[in-house]
Amino acid sequence: MNCLICDAETNRLFQTSHFDLRWCNQCSFGRLAGDFTPEQVSSFYPASYYTHSIAKDESRKPSPLERLLIHSAFKLDGGKDFDPSELPAGKTACDIGCGNGDLLRKLRSAGYSIVGIEPDQRARHIANDVCPTYDGTAEHLPPVGKFDVVLMSHVLEHCIDPIRALTNAKSILANDGVIVIEVPNNAATGFRWFKDAWPWTDIPRHLSFFTERSLRLLLERTGLQVTDVFYTGYTRQFMPKWRAELNLVRAGWPLLLRTMLAPNSAKYDSIRVHARVLS
Repeated sequence: MNCLICDAETNRLFQTSHFDLRWCNQCSFGRLAGDFTPEQVSSFYPASYYTHSIAKDESRKPSPLERLLIHSAFKLDGGKDFDPSELPAGKTACDIGCGNGDLLRKLRSAGYSIVGIEPDQRARHIANDVCPTYDGTAEHLPPVGKFDVVLMSHVLEHCIDPIRALTNAKSILANDGVIVIEVPNNAATGFRWFKDAWPWTDIPRHLSFFTERSLRLLLERTGLQVTDVFYTGYTRQFMPKWRAELNLVRAGWPLLLRTMLAPNSAKYDSIRVHARVLS
């Protein structure tokens, strides 16, 4: 299997019971082996998938030692969640793969005229309370017009054809507009240590596995240039909900000690970039 970005030969990074994750050392990019159909990909998502409803916090109350762990991580957390204040001046925005509309609510509060695109009917029903939300995917966009901001937050890693997805997103970008893309950061220590057990690996729903390097390279291939980079998601890696899924001793204090002074690329679970059309 060759790399989707550079066509170099890939190597097996690890294998689960049903899936083989291949890795390109040249691009720092991973991809599940196989040819996936939209119907097959749809079957990977349970009705309880987190973007398909208004999620309830069902995590247990942390113990005193866990509270100390979380507080220590928080004190070391310089990440930045998405906020419309980071965007350049604009009036219109489209959120591709908007889920239940959480980010659309932020954009609406910031004064944007907004539109959502979402393939799941249940999520669309909720997002429609925020703004018009249309059936579609990044690879198959409905006709929606042009926008100052096109947002794809934790969407690109789910796409069967990420090149087509980015090309489509670029096609609805207004002149001087910005594309905002956030994906899991697969250069993170958590991914390297815990592989498919790391919550942000999420095989088989995630088909592509990005680092800052591979995301930049893919954007350049589609005629886009990165203008800003933000890392986010440190403290949440130490919350009881995620640590219970890992069920590994190293998911607590050892991970904190290894990452507390690490560079952003090894520390945070996600990366977000702004990109513009190459001039």
